[in-house]
Amino acid sequence: MKIKLLLSLILGISLGASAELVEEWNFGDNGNFSSVTTHDYTTGDADDGVSNPTARHIGGTTTTASGYVGWDARATQGATLGTPAAGSSRLGSTGTAILNGYYGPSNFDGVPWAANAGALPAGYLTDGYYVASAAAGEIVDITLKVTDIDFDQTTGNSNNNANFSFRLWDKATGMTAGVANTYFLGLTVMDTYNSDRLQLALTSSNDTILSGGTGLTATKNRTRIGWLTPNNTLADSSDYEFGLSIDLAAGTWAAQINDDAEVTGTFDTSHLNGFDRYQTTFQQFSQGDYIDVDQISVNVIPEPASVSLIALAGGSIMMLRRRFAR
Repeated sequence: MKIKLLLSLILGISLGASAELVEEWNFGDNGNFSSVTTHDYTTGDADDGVSNPTARHIGGTTTTASGYVGWDARATQGATLGTPAAGSSRLGSTGTAILNGYYGPSNFDGVPWAANAGALPAGYLTDGYYVASAAAGEIVDITLKVTDIDFDQTTGNSNNNANFSFRLWDKATGMTAGVANTYFLGLTVMDTYNSDRLQLALTSSNDTILSGGTGLTATKNRTRIGWLTPNNTLADSSDYEFGLSIDLAAGTWAAQINDDAEVTGTFDTSHLNGFDRYQTTFQQFSQGDYIDVDQISVNVIPEPASVSLIALAGGSIMMLRRRFAR
């Protein structure tokens, strides 16, 4: 019995160390607020554990910022466009003008905001500035769960193609070495121009995606992971779980739609040394376009060697236990 309990403890520690949930939004249950992190909105300061911590808004820590206000507007307007499935929030636009909402970048909880190159901490590449970094050999997983998409208000219009994206940013590297001051990588659900067909794409800053997927653009900022609908179909009520895994040190990515085969590729590691920000976009939404979102989550997996060491230590303990039990 003692051996079983010890094995369970070791296994629990190993699994616990294998991934860290750094952020998660469960929209149908929690609205636009995090289920993981908090912030003190009464003073505008980060939660000090004493004042008034509340769930952190996906739009960031400033209630009047465009991200905070914009996300609330998408939820308010989306709610007038019908009832989503249980556990989802309908996020959409009811305005007569074409909506282009760029909400963020917002810094992850605990990451200092760097307004310019001079504000970056010394040794930021290795001192724990990022929520995940190449220097630490970490892998980042994004999960996006969607239950209904309706972008059919723009059918036949090649100049107006709705898309929704969630991106992870390396703002710091962009500030110190980037031409555009912005490096990012993420998932996009989009209308495919003249074919009016929904797809899931990997999107990035220019020249960041190096290979993988189908139809990588000349500017290397988008490649298709998979089709969601046939031609001339921009509404889909399927349940989707989209996943993206980013190995920061290896410079590789792997994306998946539900249980389909993974699509893999590479990215420029000089653009992404770690992740310090996230951003969501609602681009080219026409009146009545919406997407129902269940969940967005970001997990950080430590360097495989770290997990192996824990497992090895556990195995050693078990061997010693058997030896001295004889």
